[in-house]
Amino acid sequence: RQIMTDESSFGNDVEDDDNGKARSTIHNGNQNGNSNNNNHNNTNSKTTNERLLQLPNDIIQNYQKIKSIYKNSKSIANSELPNFARDVMTTMPDYTDPQMIRDETKFWKMVDTWQKMCNTVKHIKRYRLQGYVNEILIEVAESMARKKGEPLELPVRREKMPEWVQRQIESMEERASKEFMELGMDPVLDFQEILIMEGHWERVHKLAEMVERERLRLEAKESLIKAFLKDVEEGNGMPGALKDTGGFN
Repeated sequence: RQIMTDESSFGNDVEDDDNGKARSTIHNGNQNGNSNNNNHNNTNSKTTNERLLQLPNDIIQNYQKIKSIYKNSKSIANSELPNFARDVMTTMPDYTDPQMIRDETKFWKMVDTWQKMCNTVKHIKRYRLQGYVNEILIEVAESMARKKGEPLELPVRREKMPEWVQRQIESMEERASKEFMELGMDPVLDFQEILIMEGHWERVHKLAEMVERERLRLEAKESLIKAFLKDVEEGNGMPGALKDTGGFN
């Protein structure tokens, strides 16, 4: 009995030892799993922090690129600027230090400058659209006057135009407004969003998206029109095919 008890006791010891090893293995596995998760989270956190820290540099670089495009007398963007907007767009502040974006006080100078640019772009689009509307009104008024054998009456009033003309103009204005909102250059909505954000880096991230979007738009437009003009020179395109009828591209 003693032997059996000893063997039984030994058996229990072995079983306990095996269970202990199993528990130890599970515990170690959990530790390793937690360690891997922590490492993964730390890596993600580090990557996110690195991206955030890069944002001020991105903002300044994109801003400088946009400024250079507008200042370049050979650029499409510059050539399309109305006189009233040329000084505004070509004399923007020369921000070169990313530290101003990191500084929570100086950051607002950049926000203010960008809002002024957005507001100027809006006025440019509205000015251009009004020019096309006036062209339509005068063209229709001249046609109506010729048919009646009467001289053109000036000023041409929109409300005196046929309903189909007014509907066409309203449709153009609605399309232009929609296209402008898609630009992401509205001088009110995005800035209200920045104002209500609680964290500084959240604001920085939002501004970075806005500035990059405009830089990409300008570069894409420059490339598209230059490619089109090259085709025209080579006899593969028709002049005027890319005319901006809404003034909002």
